[in-house]
Amino acid sequence: MFVGTLTGIALKWFSRLPDRSITDFNVLSRKFVTQFAANKVNPPTIVDLLNVHQGLGETLKEYLTKFSQEAAKIPDIDEKMIVVALRKGLRLGPYGESLIHNAVKTMTEALPRAMYYIKVEESEMRKREMEKQTINNAKPLGGNQYLKPKSNWAKRED
Repeated sequence: MFVGTLTGIALKWFSRLPDRSITDFNVLSRKFVTQFAANKVNPPTIVDLLNVHQGLGETLKEYLTKFSQEAAKIPDIDEKMIVVALRKGLRLGPYGESLIHNAVKTMTEALPRAMYYIKVEESEMRKREMEKQTINNAKPLGGNQYLKPKSNWAKRED
């Protein structure tokens, strides 16, 4: 009956056990746990959260989304430790500096501050994109357009 509930790798493992090696349920359960204990997925801990870092080119908004998703998986975590992990994972920049400078200790304090810096970052990105488009749309008149006279006033026809 028990064999009928096994599938995949567990069934293969069970079928490879030597004949008469299972004398009772306790022996079976010990062998099963020993074999498959490494497959158990442990819940994330603060150590996992301390390993979440803002990547190069990753926006503050993207980092905070990734960080918040990981933090939500950790049961019973101290809020001060969340802020420590948040600061540790940030790249150098004005948001991280403001967390330190203002001695932010809770996510309730950190998140509204983050929203401000996300808006600033997005505004700067839009401005850079507009400048890039302006530069790309400017068509040089052959050579350096800024060094050529715009009129023929210098040419005399006497």
